[in-house]
Amino acid sequence: MLALRRFRRRAAPLLVLAAVGTAGEVRAAEPACTDGRAKSADTRGHCCWQGQVWSSSRNTCVGVPLQCPAGLEVKGDNCLAACADGLAVGPDTQGHCCWPSQVWSSSRAACVGIPTACPPGKAPSGETCAVVCPQGQVSNDETQGHCCWPAQVWSSGRSACVGIPAQCPAGQTPRGETCEVACSAGQRVGSETQGHCCWPGQVWASSRAVCVGRPTQCPPGLTPGTDACVAQAEPQPPPVVPPPPLDAPPPPPPSEVAAAPAPAPAPVAAPTPAAAPAAPPANAEAQAKPDPSVWNSAVVVLADVSSGKVGMQSRLDIPFRKKTSTPALVIAAALMFPNLVLKPGDKQWVFPVEVSFAYRIGLGSRVQLIPRAGLEPYYTWNGSTNLFGFKALVGTQFRFQFSDAEGAHAGLIAGLEVLIPLYQPGWVVMGSLGFTL
Repeated sequence: MLALRRFRRRAAPLLVLAAVGTAGEVRAAEPACTDGRAKSADTRGHCCWQGQVWSSSRNTCVGVPLQCPAGLEVKGDNCLAACADGLAVGPDTQGHCCWPSQVWSSSRAACVGIPTACPPGKAPSGETCAVVCPQGQVSNDETQGHCCWPAQVWSSGRSACVGIPAQCPAGQTPRGETCEVACSAGQRVGSETQGHCCWPGQVWASSRAVCVGRPTQCPPGLTPGTDACVAQAEPQPPPVVPPPPLDAPPPPPPSEVAAAPAPAPAPVAAPTPAAAPAAPPANAEAQAKPDPSVWNSAVVVLADVSSGKVGMQSRLDIPFRKKTSTPALVIAAALMFPNLVLKPGDKQWVFPVEVSFAYRIGLGSRVQLIPRAGLEPYYTWNGSTNLFGFKALVGTQFRFQFSDAEGAHAGLIAGLEVLIPLYQPGWVVMGSLGFTL
C-alpha cells in the first residue's frame, strides 16, 4: 500500500504535464484565420475583420471593419474586393468581382454568364463587357482593350495607339498614325478644325457647323475670300468708245443758231378748282379714343390689413373681347416683405401668385369697375422653414385712365380683396394701389 501511494505521488505531475500537452496540441490544431481576418478577445474564438465583435444571437461577426487588407475595401460590415468600374461583388460571386447577373465558377475560376448591364462606353460581348469603339476602330488583345485603327498596337509608354493604320473608313485616308477625312485640294484637317476639312487658317464653328475665318493660303487659281477660297476674277478690258460716223452733217454756224426763231410758249392750262376736304367719318371721335378693353399691365403696392405686411405686385389683365364691358383673365405675382415696423424681428417672406377671372364694367371712357374672383397659392419662408398654402380670392378694383389720347393706357388702379383660407389657416384682407401701363 505504501508503495502504491509513493507511485501515485510521483505519477501525478506527469499526468498533469500530459494533460497540458494534449490541450496545447488541440489548440494548435485549431484552424488559422485567412483573408486577413483574426481572432481577439471580442471574437470568442471566431475569425473576424479588425474591429468586429462576435454576436452569439446572430451567429456572425458584426460591426464596420476598422481596416481591410490590401485589395479589399469596407462595404457595410464586410471587407470585399475593390472592383473596377461596372464590376461588383454579389451573392453569387463568392467575393469575386463580376459583371451584373454573372455567377462565379470555381471549376473555371471565372465569372460566367452574359452581363445584363455594362458601364458607359462598353457593351456585352460574350461573357464580358467590351469597349464600344468608333466606326472603323477595333479593340483586341494587342490594343489592351483600347480602341485603335486596324494593325495598330497600344503603347503604354506613349499612352496611345502606334503604327500606320492598315485600313480606314470610307471617306478617310491614313495620315501618320491616324485616319483623317480625305479633303479636297487645298483643304486640310488641323488642330482647330475638329476633324473637318477647312482652308488653311480657318477654325471649325460647332454652333454654325461651318469653317469660319479668312483663309491664309489658297491653291493656284483661287484667292482668299471672306470664309473660303474663291476663283480669281478675270480683269475686264476698258470700254471701247466708237468714233463718230464720217457722214454726219457739220454743226450749224453760230450766226444761224442766233437767228433761229424762239419756240412758241406752251399754253397755260386753266387752274382746276381745289377739291373739297373729305368729310370725317361718323365714328372718327370713337376711333380717336382708346379702347379700354385692351390688355394692360399694372404695378401695385399691396397692404395686408390683417398682418400689417406690405409688398409689391405685378399684374397682367387679358380681356376676352374688345368691348368696354368684357370678361378678362388676371395673372399676378407678388412679394410680401417682413413686418419690421409693427413686429420687429419678423423674418417671414410671402410669395403669392394669383390666377383669377374678372369682369370689366365700363362706367365711361376713363373709368372701369372690375370685380374678380380666383385662387391664390402662396409660399412663405422665414429663413429656416417654408410653408405652402392655398386661398380663394374675392375682391373688386377701380381703374381710372389719365388720358383719352389714342394709345394711352396709363392710369391708376385701386382695390380691396379678401383671401379665404382653403389650405393652411388665416383670413387676409388686402388693399392695393398702383399704376396701369
